[in-house]
Amino acid sequence: MRNHSRFAKDQSHGYVVVDFDNVTEKGLKKLITALKSAGSPVTDVEASNKKSRRDGEQVKKAKFFFENGQTMTLFIGDAGDIFQMQLNATKQPIPSVKNERQLAKEMTRLLDRNQKKFDKAVARKAAKAIKDTSSTAPASRSIGKRLEEANQALSVATTNHANAQAARDSAQTDVDSKRQTLEALEAELKAELQETKELEKQVEAANNV
Repeated sequence: MRNHSRFAKDQSHGYVVVDFDNVTEKGLKKLITALKSAGSPVTDVEASNKKSRRDGEQVKKAKFFFENGQTMTLFIGDAGDIFQMQLNATKQPIPSVKNERQLAKEMTRLLDRNQKKFDKAVARKAAKAIKDTSSTAPASRSIGKRLEEANQALSVATTNHANAQAARDSAQTDVDSKRQTLEALEAELKAELQETKELEKQVEAANNV
């Protein structure tokens, strides 16, 4: 039985356990690889392995940055159990999972579900920044300059959307490739079985002579 920290014991489902002494990009490599396979490539990891105190307990955290522009922060108890996670700035319920692969799938599900909302928020912030700049800039500020800034805001949202689609397509390509490999192996096995049957018939015929 795993010796979960008090945070994990306060709840009643499964947890992924990592090395509490190595909460770094290298120490979290297995989860990073699982996230890539799940369709959520990680572009950067902020994990200093630094301890902090929370309700008298030692905890660490690791922040993942994704191609789609979103972030996910994991909070880790002193026994290495991942007991809480935060999508961008919003706390999320920890899923009941048994390993990194299952956790990666749940993280990807949350990221995908939140992508449209995230893109809209980014576009709103960019538009607000343009508006604020417009209100403080000289009256002579050109329409061309305003258009350039608006295009920059649109580019941010478009890039995030494109990255999300690319990640999804990459995951689908991987699935298709594995399916083709499986079909080829099944065809090879079928041919081997047929050849074995033919040889058995030949041996039986030879014994009856």
